[in-house]
Amino acid sequence: MAHQNPSTSQRMARTGRATALVAAAASGLIGLSACGSDDDGVDAVSTDQIQEIEDDLTALEDRVGVLEGQSGASVEELMADPQAYLGQEVTVTDEVSRLWTTADTGAAFQIGGNLAVLSDTERTAVDANDDVRVTGTVTYVRADTFEEDFGITADQLLADPDGFLTDVEGSLALAADRIEVLEPSDE
Repeated sequence: MAHQNPSTSQRMARTGRATALVAAAASGLIGLSACGSDDDGVDAVSTDQIQEIEDDLTALEDRVGVLEGQSGASVEELMADPQAYLGQEVTVTDEVSRLWTTADTGAAFQIGGNLAVLSDTERTAVDANDDVRVTGTVTYVRADTFEEDFGITADQLLADPDGFLTDVEGSLALAADRIEVLEPSDE
C-alpha cells in the first residue's frame, strides 16, 4: 500500500472546518455569557461554567490538531520509505516482536520485526506477541541525540543502554506518545 499524504488543500479544508466549529462554539459562549437572569426566567451562565466550556473547546481544538497532524501507516510503509515519514507523528498497529528491559520508567520494544518503539512516559504492560497501537514521532535511534529524540537518556530508560544501542543504533524508531495494547497475548 503506497503512502499518501493528504494534500495541502485537504489539510486546509479540515483545519478550516475545525476552526469553524471552535469559532461557532466560542460565539455561543459569548452569547451565553451576555445573557443574564431576566424576566424570561433565563439564568445567567456562571464564570465556572464558561471556563469549563472553554477548557473543553481547547481540548477539542488540541485533539483536532493532533488528528490532522497524524498519518496512518504500516510498519512496512515506514521501513520502505523512512524519509517520507521522518519527523511526522504517525499511528501504527502491529505485533510486539521484541522487548527490552527498561529501568523504572517508560517502555522499549520492537514491533513488526524491526521498528523500535521508545517512550519516556508510557509505562504500559506490553508482552511479546501483543498487538499494539502506537502513536509517536518517526525518528532514528542515535546515541548522540537520544535524549533530544526520546525525551530521556538511554541510561534512564534502559537497563542495558549499551547493549540496546549496539543492537539498534541507526535503526528507525517511534518516539511514542501513546501505546495501547489491543489484544494481550496468551503467552
